[in-house]
Amino acid sequence: MPIRHIAVIVASLFWAGQVSATEWRGGTPEDHAALENIIESWKVAYARADGQVVANGYDPKGFVMAEGAPITYPDVLGPRMTKMFATSKIDMLIDVQEGEFNGTWAFIQGTFASKRSAKQPKAGDEPRYHAGRFFTLLRKTSEGWKVWRNMDTSSPDANDLMAQLKK
Repeated sequence: MPIRHIAVIVASLFWAGQVSATEWRGGTPEDHAALENIIESWKVAYARADGQVVANGYDPKGFVMAEGAPITYPDVLGPRMTKMFATSKIDMLIDVQEGEFNGTWAFIQGTFASKRSAKQPKAGDEPRYHAGRFFTLLRKTSEGWKVWRNMDTSSPDANDLMAQLKK
């Protein structure tokens, strides 16, 4: 799978550029805060181009449900994220629209838009844009909430975020 897909899939979850009010159902205020903290910590990781921090947010049995084949942690996802960040800058907007908790399981879903630019662009290089919807299933572990499954898809209802990103 091309690294550009990994960037969109993983980044679409947790880099909160502009976030509308999330509708939380179930869970405790501490659970809500924990997921909001994950979003913020990954936002910092993307700004610092630290792919391993993003990969460490996955459960050891968790994976990205990517086109072609799953991208698993830790053997594949961490090194791919590190390689991607070595050559690319990723800007992301995300709108987490809802989150729901059910015991040790939770999900979040919403829309995203991403812009991927080369760190050292060559003549004719243009940023790549992608927008769509995401769904992330998390499970509560002894180490806190971790991503169990993550997937996204292109969707025109995210074009309003795309317009904000292209400004």
